[in-house]
Amino acid sequence: LSRYAINLGARPQFEYHVNQDGHAEGDQVSALYAAGWSGINFELSASRHDTETFYESLGDKQRVVYDVFPPQVVAALDANEVPKDADFLKIDVDSFVCDFLERILRG
Repeated sequence: LSRYAINLGARPQFEYHVNQDGHAEGDQVSALYAAGWSGINFELSASRHDTETFYESLGDKQRVVYDVFPPQVVAALDANEVPKDADFLKIDVDSFVCDFLERILRG
């Protein structure tokens, strides 16, 4: 295993739970990072401060890239030397899920 995760739609927080409205909150990937995994996290810059504070608390095994959309995702993965054999891919964005997945699989 490479113990490397690609996290699109990072939503940085450790607790993953279902709220009283039945919606999932939190991020499943954070538990992997707490277990020592490395990864790259894609998030929108609107949440930059909270995102950076969260990932800095985990050490230097995580990278964060902001405002990447489907046309740029493969270039962003390559520019950050993301291993081709990453073990975990999470795509949790409000739209473009299929576009992201298609470009990553083709890349």
